[in-house]
Parts: sequence; C-alpha cells; structure tokens
Amino acid sequence: MVNALRTVGAATQFVTSPDDAQGLDGIVLPGVGSFGYAASSLVRNGLDRFLVGWAESRPLLGVCLGMQLMFEESEESPGKKGLGVLEGRSVRLKESQVPKIPNMGWDLISVDRRGLLGRPGDTFYGYFAHSYVCEPAEGIVEAWSGSGDGRFAAAVRKGLMQGVQFHPEKSGAMGLAILGRFADSCKEVARP
Repeated sequence: MVNALRTVGAATQFVTSPDDAQGLDGIVLPGVGSFGYAASSLVRNGLDRFLVGWAESRPLLGVCLGMQLMFEESEESPGKKGLGVLEGRSVRLKESQVPKIPNMGWDLISVDRRGLLGRPGDTFYGYFAHSYVCEPAEGIVEAWSGSGDGRFAAAVRKGLMQGVQFHPEKSGAMGLAILGRFADSCKEVARP
C-alpha cells in the first residue's frame, strides 16, 4: 500500500497512535487478517475513537479488512465491535457469490455510483483476497462484484468515508488511479 500511494505522489506515514496523525490530510485503513484482532488493536492503541472522530470531517479509506472495520460488527468475531462509522456488518462469503472461498484473485467490479471508482456503468477488474463481505445499509454502495444474485458490495461511500473490499494497491493501473483520486480528494478537503 505504501509503495502504491507513493507511486501516485502521496506522502505516506504510518499511524500507530492518534499523535501520529497530526498534519495528515487523509488516512488509509488497510487490512488483511482477523476482524477481532484488528478491532482489538485499534482499541488498544486508542485509534478506535480517534478514527470515528476523524471520519466526521476528513477522508478515510478502508481497504479489505479496513472496510469491514468501518462497520458495526462481523460474523468472523462475534462480540467484537467495529468502528461503527458505517451501518451494517460483515458476513462470511457464500458459495453463490464466488467460485471458491477464500475469494482470491481478479474479479469484475461494476460501478453503481459516481465516485472514486468512476461513473455508473463503468467496469474493471480488481484484485480480491477475502472470506467476508460487508452487508451495508442502503444507499452507500458505490460498486458491486460477485455473480448473479450473489453480488456483494465491492465499494461503499458515505460522506468522506470510502471503503473498498478489493485491494487497489494490487489492482494494476485502475487501482493506482483510484488511490490517486483518493489522494487528490484528501488535498481538496485540506485546502482552506
């Protein structure tokens, strides 16, 4: 992720505590791993409350597990709470949605709302590596993936909060374009 952001001209800095975020224009919450462990790590480092406050007025991009953490909870770790900045939860993928679980590899993404990913009707392939997907509240899905009736949210957006279930840093030129648009949006919000 760091290399991809630097490729599109974004300055990067690791944030392991709220103090590390001083002077930043936007935050990317990446993730691969367990929802419960990641949620506990955010709490332990004081980043849970910080990110909730951040998301009210500054750009936040959740990637894969990072997107799932933006929601209220996950079937993967019952009893563990997500950030709750987006309504909904994460659930295990179903065989009707993808050929094999975990879903790893390139899948078609169809854009439903204008935003970071393009315009309604645009399609592209993104790289996925996941076993869980988000079931978001209505009106925040920006793009879909999956097959037939088994489609799932590939991207969500609410205000300055964005989430993508795929890995833009591994999704070639289109992924870099998405990260570049996110970096540009961070600069726009930061301007007085």
